Amino acid sequence: ELMQNLNKAREAHKNWVDNLKRIVDEMRTYPIQTNGTKCAFGHFYNSIYINHPSIKDDWKAIDSIHIELHNFGHKVIESVKEKNKSEAQEYYNEAEELSKQVVSYLDKVISGIEEQDRKGIQILGSASS
Repeated sequence: ELMQNLNKAREAHKNWVDNLKRIVDEMRTYPIQTNGTKCAFGHFYNSIYINHPSIKDDWKAIDSIHIELHNFGHKVIESVKEKNKSEAQEYYNEAEELSKQVVSYLDKVISGIEEQDRKGIQILGSASS
């Protein structure tokens, strides 16, 4: 179940980036979540606590990168509203780079979970752990 949710969260993240690209390509705003704690991925990310030492650092690293990614999403929207295509594209490029980092960390987490699962080791803890 965790792996299914991680893959869904990864897909939701990719869809968000695709939507941001559409905004820049069309220079037209569409509804998009610019608060990294309120997007589908952010909800999922903040709902689980990974405490296994081999994975937790990669999991924690996602948070600040993901928040910064959404900040660039906000900047894209503002640039589009100001009809500044080059600035919107520049901010999108920054967001895309951050997205690659998020996906890279997420892939490392998924691989780590799969590895620990093969060993029969539990990697989730409660928030009070």
